Amino acid sequence: MTTKNTRKSRPEAPSAEELISQVEVPQELALLPCFQEIWAEWCDYKQNEAMDDRSGAVKPWRTLQAAQREMSHIKNQLSLGRDVVHVIAESMRNQWIGIRFDLISDRTGSAAMPKTRDQISALDLEWSKLNQSNQLN
Repeated sequence: MTTKNTRKSRPEAPSAEELISQVEVPQELALLPCFQEIWAEWCDYKQNEAMDDRSGAVKPWRTLQAAQREMSHIKNQLSLGRDVVHVIAESMRNQWIGIRFDLISDRTGSAAMPKTRDQISALDLEWSKLNQSNQLN
């Protein structure tokens, strides 16, 4: 008795050039200074360099739809007032496999997205106490 391998093979990941030319950039992002350049740089980085720390494997987008979903996420973050160009650049500088709006503050000095109560650790609370006592002195 022979067993048939029914596992589907993964589609070949699109190239950075395909992503840049085929992913629709919303007008508000297209008009944003430096966005087109940082998007092209991110696509190249994501498809060719972004590695998973645990496995060491490159983690490109496998479909154009995945890149389009990321573009929608970037647009949503822009509508919340985020400095999307800065966050994308910092994500590459930190060699992360994704754009980390949750970890990177905007250049204007506004804080990153606040943590929910269940995300605040004891270390966060101690740091806050230290900062408050230092400000009083």
